[in-house]
Amino acid sequence: MRARLTALLAVSLVVGLVAAPAGAKKVEPVGELIKLFYDQDEETPGNQWTITAGTPFHIQHGHAMAGYSQNAYLLPVTVDGVLITPDVVEVQPANKELWGFTYDNKNLQRLFNFHDGLEVGTYVITGTWFVPCGAAVRLGFIEGPCVKPNEAQEIASFTLELTVEAPGGP
Repeated sequence: MRARLTALLAVSLVVGLVAAPAGAKKVEPVGELIKLFYDQDEETPGNQWTITAGTPFHIQHGHAMAGYSQNAYLLPVTVDGVLITPDVVEVQPANKELWGFTYDNKNLQRLFNFHDGLEVGTYVITGTWFVPCGAAVRLGFIEGPCVKPNEAQEIASFTLELTVEAPGGP
């Protein structure tokens, strides 16, 4: 079983490298940014958003990296409990602009584009941050020491409600 998993991962890596040639078109955000991370004391926009059906938007979800590989950071996003896949995952060097933001630290960013928006309805979108325990201690999110420094540690979770209205209002 372990050999089969190792072989599958190796094939996935080779396919990923072949499928993403150096000259591939850079993925850019579409429409308005719907923020997962917000100041919980902030009233606007906070955790409630309203957009018109069919309006493109994007979600950007990321975290500072602290000495671990990007695969050690789990940044799932769900819509109504269903895990969605990012359009692109980028490692953003410190002090370099990416998708309109610049950070002091090296960051792992995931971009989720909703090119066609969503249909009329109310959606619950949740973003969760899991980082290696050692990084969580180093970044000041939890107190150490860690028994298993590489073990994923949830450090935050934000949920927002997205109301999608018909064109012309509710």
